[in-house]
Amino acid sequence: MMFDINLGHASPTISKPLGIDIQTKASATKAELVSTVQSLQEGQTVVYFSSSNWSLPNILDAFLDTAGPSNVSLATWAITQQPLEKLANHIRQGNIDSLEIHLDHRIKQRAEKALAFASQIAEVHPGNIHAKILICVSDTHSLVTVGSPNFTRNPRAEAGTIFRSEAVAQFYLACLTPKRQ
Repeated sequence: MMFDINLGHASPTISKPLGIDIQTKASATKAELVSTVQSLQEGQTVVYFSSSNWSLPNILDAFLDTAGPSNVSLATWAITQQPLEKLANHIRQGNIDSLEIHLDHRIKQRAEKALAFASQIAEVHPGNIHAKILICVSDTHSLVTVGSPNFTRNPRAEAGTIFRSEAVAQFYLACLTPKRQ
């Protein structure tokens, strides 16, 4: 179920559904994900549960469809070849202006080929990363998701939160800044 969360109170409150019930709707589609992201206004937040119907690379697609060409920062514990190829296609198509990928330092042992490819298309920052964060910032939108999915094509149910907020984007970009050294 996707909900609107009001962060303006002393403690967050969950209010009305935004019209998409991914948890219980077997027909929940990637198009509904895009529609939900496109409906967000600055300062709105949506919680999600994917029911295995889409994953973090699909959220990236929804962000780019909404925001247009963006600077993208990604933190993930795992990354695989197919989603990396999707990133490369977005760069070639002009959808991504700049790309930073923050990966767990053990990626060198777990996925050397993926790391080599990532290094060809992005500024890669190995570190002690277990966080899964995707940030897209364009001239008109700041979109962030924080949740359980890695940047892989994952057949598992995942959960997280999507923010349309310049302040949240700047917060997470600042959190990743020390990892750049």
